[in-house]
Amino acid sequence: LDCRRAALACHGPIMTDAELLLQAETLSGVGAWAWDGGPGPLHWSPQTFRLHGLPPGTPQPMLQRALQQVCDVDRARVDFALHDACGPRRCVDLRFALQLPDGRLQRVRLTARWTEHGTPTPLLVGTLRAVVELDVAPLLRSHPLEYAVAAAGVGVWEMDMLTGEESWSDLTLALYGLPPGSTAPMRSEWRQRFLHPEDLERVDARAAEMLAGGRPYEMDYRIRRADNGALRWLHSRAAFAFGGQRRVLGVTFDITERRLAELQARESARLLDLAATHVGFGFGYREQGGDAGEWSPQLKRLFGLSPQAATPAGEQLLALVSERDRSRVLHELSRPIPPGGISEFEFEVDRGADGRPRTLRTRAVTVRDEHDAPHRTYFAVVDLSEMRRQDRRVADLLDRLKLATEASGVGTWERNELTDEVCWDVITLGLFGLPADAPAPDFDQYLALVHPDDRDRVRGEWARVEAEPLPLDIEYRVIGPGGSERWLQSRGRVERDASGRVVRRIGVCFDTTGRRQAEAALQARALAEQANAAKTEFLSRMSHELRTPLNAVLGFAQLMALDHADPLSDAQRVRIGHVQAAGWHLLALVNDVLDLASIESRQAQMVFSRVALADVVHECLAMTQALAAPRRIALQWRAGPDTPAQVWADRTRLKQVLLNLISNAVKYNRDDGRVDVSARLLPTGPVQITVLDTGLGLTPEQQARLFEPFNRLGREASGIEGSGIGLALSKLIVEQMGGSIDAQGTVGVGSEFRVQLPAVAAP
Repeated sequence: LDCRRAALACHGPIMTDAELLLQAETLSGVGAWAWDGGPGPLHWSPQTFRLHGLPPGTPQPMLQRALQQVCDVDRARVDFALHDACGPRRCVDLRFALQLPDGRLQRVRLTARWTEHGTPTPLLVGTLRAVVELDVAPLLRSHPLEYAVAAAGVGVWEMDMLTGEESWSDLTLALYGLPPGSTAPMRSEWRQRFLHPEDLERVDARAAEMLAGGRPYEMDYRIRRADNGALRWLHSRAAFAFGGQRRVLGVTFDITERRLAELQARESARLLDLAATHVGFGFGYREQGGDAGEWSPQLKRLFGLSPQAATPAGEQLLALVSERDRSRVLHELSRPIPPGGISEFEFEVDRGADGRPRTLRTRAVTVRDEHDAPHRTYFAVVDLSEMRRQDRRVADLLDRLKLATEASGVGTWERNELTDEVCWDVITLGLFGLPADAPAPDFDQYLALVHPDDRDRVRGEWARVEAEPLPLDIEYRVIGPGGSERWLQSRGRVERDASGRVVRRIGVCFDTTGRRQAEAALQARALAEQANAAKTEFLSRMSHELRTPLNAVLGFAQLMALDHADPLSDAQRVRIGHVQAAGWHLLALVNDVLDLASIESRQAQMVFSRVALADVVHECLAMTQALAAPRRIALQWRAGPDTPAQVWADRTRLKQVLLNLISNAVKYNRDDGRVDVSARLLPTGPVQITVLDTGLGLTPEQQARLFEPFNRLGREASGIEGSGIGLALSKLIVEQMGGSIDAQGTVGVGSEFRVQLPAVAAP
């Protein structure tokens, strides 16, 4: 502009800066544009309109309207790049095609940078210019070299260092998973879309070296293919071509298979090194007829030598072997190995890699020359020290297992069906009453030891196990010395070969006499409980027989006391009074015992009816008021709108249950406490009566044993009177009325007892 302004000054008035910019824009073919990143319009210069095939002065377009002129294949990429560039220190450099109004395609290059300085608001400011696509493919196709590079799988590419435009051959495009004829990506897009992030810094450094020195470069790098995302290794070579440093010509070919082979070889070497170092594996060779040879570092460590030490030979080697094995090792080493044969033996060394004696095992083969004469012996040595220690631990474990089975009384037995060999341990022999040194019996001898009444069952069970793939589990009696009987249980299985033939029987046996005796004791207890139940039933059935004569005695005593026709003397009246007092006392005792028995046997007579719930509760509260008054405990019936008026129950028994619960709530309450009685109809149908107190509460353990008879839950020494049967009887009564009872409580807060009884059915 300065030059233009100076030239114009010689021929006429100086133009304004805006006019000069328009002149420069028209001459250079470069259009300017700006965008604030928001939904508003773009700001295009006149040349930008011309590049889009639109006349200058056209209204400034929105972003989406401008994107409609971008070719379909490039539109999404351009849209993404523009939005991605809206941020501090962000820039964009794109090539794409515009669809002009007359139908032509215009290749353009767009560059922009986000700026926050010198403008009222941050803007994405850039340029737009037309570009000419470079294509070296026609040159290659017209040259015989095309066939050579195609046959070798080499892709060719060219890049203009001034414009950044590239042209790729079809084979180069195929290496990147792009279809033939595709537009080659710009270098920035190539770095972001294809290049592996871990190779980015290295590739940039090599490219910078080439630009700085002008020398060709060669490098390996990884890319992700566009079609399937596969990771591939490529090798590229490039140099400046056609003179100068503007154009770079390069070749690229796929080296993935070679790289994978190298990785596999390195991994195999690493695994071999790990095996040799950590598993205890060493190898070496020795020349035939001499001590010359070589040992691996790991083999030297196995013998307690430094990896840098010289390979021992002759007397040096034997000196490393344990003294008790030296003569045997010398004999083995002096023996020739026949063709195709292997020499293998085991020995100990006095000082291994860890300074302790170690057990080693060697395998060796001899390689022969073209005359079939022994040439060289190769050998491998494996450290078996840990294996031998494991063998000793297994032996110790078997000894401990044997002691455990002997202590627990579990015997083991085994029979080999192929050799007829039978093995019983001393425990099994003892369980069958045989001496510890007695030979194991065969199957017929074994059956002879079984109780005669159980032999057929044992024989049939073994036949079933052999016919079906099922384990053996049978209990039977054996006859011991002197005719004594003992119960044994045998468990085992049979093992079969590939054809299904039984080849072995194996199992254990143990004494179950004690368990049988315990079962007999349990059975006796069950019989005792049945007898107790029979006793209860007997007492219930004897109620009329006990009451009838006693009522007769009391009735005649009353008649004698009230007989005015033949009055009693004073002495006789006193005696009759004693008879009546004793009779009434005896009747009360009989009634209590019979009532308990009838409730326990669930044979108590129940008279069900519609019971007015409020009346029963008020009666119970009135009867316990005298117990609650001295301790200022408030008793209250909390009736609400949803409180049912009636319940289906035996009125007397219901009163007995509620009286027991309310009196307990008073007895186990605190001074100035409260007892609330309420009732409601549950959604599931029954009526729930709740007795809530502010007393001692219940622990989880007490709740679990709350309804056990004669169990006062540790309150025997509390000074509160009671027998411990009230809650148990209440539970039986409620269940006999078709309901249920439960409780919950919190220590120090109180308890809540809930009784559920059937609701009154609709008339």
